[in-house]
Amino acid sequence: MFSPGQRLFALIFIIVFAAFTLYNYYKDYKRDKSYFKGVWILVLVIIIFFSLYRVMLHLLK
Repeated sequence: MFSPGQRLFALIFIIVFAAFTLYNYYKDYKRDKSYFKGVWILVLVIIIFFSLYRVMLHLLK
């Protein structure tokens, strides 16, 4: 489906993108904490949602 080069590029892209996003998030978080109240609850809900989705896909196979 994908060549080894494409997989390597995707992996490197995801790692760099996540690192850049987290760096900017923490930089903004230090500057103005009022905008980020409750963000961890949102992250937890998203993780739970995708986990349940994966479980449903597995059970419906």
